[in-house]
Amino acid sequence: MKKIEVTNAVLRKDMIVDMKRPKMMLLMLGINLLLTAILAIVFALVMLMGIVPTQIGFSPRAMVTAFCVMVWFEEIVIVFLVPALTAGSISIEKERQTLEVLLTTRMSTWQIVTGKYFSTVSQITLLVISGFPLLCVMFLYGGINLFQMFTILAVLISSTMFFASFGIFYSALIKNTILSVILTYITIGVVLVATFSLTVMGMLIMVGVNEILCEVILKNTGQ
Repeated sequence: MKKIEVTNAVLRKDMIVDMKRPKMMLLMLGINLLLTAILAIVFALVMLMGIVPTQIGFSPRAMVTAFCVMVWFEEIVIVFLVPALTAGSISIEKERQTLEVLLTTRMSTWQIVTGKYFSTVSQITLLVISGFPLLCVMFLYGGINLFQMFTILAVLISSTMFFASFGIFYSALIKNTILSVILTYITIGVVLVATFSLTVMGMLIMVGVNEILCEVILKNTGQ
């Protein structure tokens, strides 16, 4: 089999350096331990609250509940972790005055930016995939099918790439790493609040439209 070679020098260097750091392995271990704890706590709460009778065992409803909690936890980890990793990827090079060295190489500015971007995305993607076997526990017990599992995985990776784009943007725009991180968190917070608000407004509009249609139908049938 042929080896998959990474042609982008920045991406290759960052991936090699970051993957060898102990903090990456400790971070992966910590997240998976938290996912395991959440899985155990959700199962215990579900059984204690009487949602699932203890004599019957786990039901698909319990699996869906645990699955949703774990997916939301991974999404929260992505929201808080991605800006911290991406918002300083280029600004740190500016602070260390090593960006000028990169610009003197044969690499284009686009290759430098994409290399920094995909190196961070690959780290977060690895964290997401490492917790995927725990999510597959729900698939084994029922309630979640295989298509939904891979759909959730695609959504988590897509959200990682989406949030990372804000960090790379501010990191390339601003020299100060702390300011870049703060602006990235603020932008992501505004996007999430706006998305949630639009979703709630859409749901309220749909409920109002349904009520109006029901009243019209009742009046017509009454006549």
